[in-house]
Amino acid sequence: MDRPIHFDIHASTGGRWSIHSSAKDRAQAVSKAKALLTDRKIEAVKVTREGGLSETEEVIFESKREGVSERPVTITPVDEAPECKELEDFYGFESRKTLGRLLRKYLDRESITASEVLYGAGQLKSLCRDEELINKAIHSIARIQTKGTGENPHKRVEYLYDMVGRITERAEQADNIDEFKQLLTSKGLEALVKRAQDTTNESEREYLIHATLAAYIGNARDWERKLDLVLEQAENLTEDPAFVYLDEIIAEIFDGGGALKELLGHQRDLADSLQTLAHLSAGTFEAKKRTGPSLERLNAVRRRFDMPCTSDVMLDRVAREMSGIQPLSKEGGRTEEDAFRELLGDLVASRSISEGAGEVSEAVTLRAKSVFTDAGMDESSEKAIDDVLALLPTQAARFGYLIDLGGTDFGDKNQSHLVARLAAIVKNLKSATDLVYAGASDSDIIFAAAGVRDRLLSTHLPEEWRLRFARKIYDLLIHYKAGAGSQAVEKTDAAEPEEGIAAEPEVTLPDKADAPVSPGDLSRKTVAAGEYIFREGDTGDEAYLIKSGEVEISRMSGDRDVRIAQVKEGSVIGEMALIDSEPRMATARATKKTVLTIIPKEDLKKRLKRLETFDPVMRRLMGVMVQRMRNHPIIDA
Repeated sequence: MDRPIHFDIHASTGGRWSIHSSAKDRAQAVSKAKALLTDRKIEAVKVTREGGLSETEEVIFESKREGVSERPVTITPVDEAPECKELEDFYGFESRKTLGRLLRKYLDRESITASEVLYGAGQLKSLCRDEELINKAIHSIARIQTKGTGENPHKRVEYLYDMVGRITERAEQADNIDEFKQLLTSKGLEALVKRAQDTTNESEREYLIHATLAAYIGNARDWERKLDLVLEQAENLTEDPAFVYLDEIIAEIFDGGGALKELLGHQRDLADSLQTLAHLSAGTFEAKKRTGPSLERLNAVRRRFDMPCTSDVMLDRVAREMSGIQPLSKEGGRTEEDAFRELLGDLVASRSISEGAGEVSEAVTLRAKSVFTDAGMDESSEKAIDDVLALLPTQAARFGYLIDLGGTDFGDKNQSHLVARLAAIVKNLKSATDLVYAGASDSDIIFAAAGVRDRLLSTHLPEEWRLRFARKIYDLLIHYKAGAGSQAVEKTDAAEPEEGIAAEPEVTLPDKADAPVSPGDLSRKTVAAGEYIFREGDTGDEAYLIKSGEVEISRMSGDRDVRIAQVKEGSVIGEMALIDSEPRMATARATKKTVLTIIPKEDLKKRLKRLETFDPVMRRLMGVMVQRMRNHPIIDA
């Protein structure tokens, strides 16, 4: 059936096209377009026709204002570029993102994505006709990729030119794009993916799917329509796996300055724009008076699917703008300090800060240095950190912010201050609930707190302090699982460890309700002072409950034996080797006469099987925690 025909009038300002208005027929559309050329701000106009039997948009009129010449576009410098060794590497998301940033001005002018260039023969040829632009782009990439490698940049330039030729040839020879595009339009992305799996080999499958999607959004001449086409596909998905393709396309769209300006619409100031991006990245966006329906649709899709590529691109934009010099507020509106406070609140509410976004935490701190001035001068870094901490509403937000900052260059330069502030927070932590957002479920609390511990261990903070803080988190998790919940945790050596020593976690004696299945199988063992109970590297087939006495736990660090814990009555030792069937990870030696209750491996297996039945989440967590302890042993080197 014929589709309704409509005419759009497009205007070019500053080298960028946008839809100005529409008309009911051809004559009216051309007349409106010509009238626009009397406006000195308008550089060129065109009229497009869409509908009827044609599935594509057709340009039926185009004209430039006299005296206006097309402005040449230049590359946008980039700091890094993935090294592409094979042809397929050039199609990866990171490569497409780099291409999009390098050619940002060109892509904005043409209102196209990097994918539309890579997979479209026509777009590739059009780009290559601008010899100066393509030459600058290739030399820029070659210089970045060969820096510090010893490779001859000229050889890399030749290689990249050769790859441009191969990419163009592949796009020209791509078969069945029109057929697959029709399938995508009529039956959706899942049908396209299935057909590609059934009819193409693995090496061509990914190319075909991406090329079809690029051709599909290539019909649209403005960013909002491109986004709407992708969202239509996302809304009709019934399964998650295919969504990764759409996530990458949405990320490419939002990585462009022109697209952001069009899609975000009217924003009060920069702070408002960044607040919108932060909430979109988390799926917590609420529509405003002047925002279009596309953002509401995007937010609904974000609530259904994880969007790692899109979220990363949005938060990267937030970080770049926050660390820049453009004012957050406009003159005559709210003050910079008010705008900063409000934006920071939204970054916390959307969890854009304090949950692994180190770049955002660093950018927030850099912005605080200039917002909270001291006698007209930028604040010191230490004061800026303290000001941000004072504005964060919870212990979890403050702890997460400092951890994220600890993984950045800014954090490296201010390590001693970060450690001091972390130590103060850790000392006052009472429960695992203090580490996560309010309202989290029991399982969320456990996994989130364990995630915080992993993030902490991956920071650049001094190892001694990382391990001390990690020990406290481990203790909080153990107490929470044991039923302490939000109750205060008794003071342990982890809160204020002995100088120079980071102790290994103890495992407390289970409640009577969790008593061994076969108590008769347990037997006692008496160990004299100085006698070894087990040694690091031994095979473990027993765990031990200390009934009385004292045991020193140690590990080898280089060529020396380092004491990492001193455990007493009520503690269980040697349990890790039984849980994961790996060799002993530490040595245990009695420092005084010690009485032990032996827990055989088979008995522990029965208990773990019982736990698997009644609480599989906790059984899985136990295995994960043991593995983490092996990967990050608590030891002072």
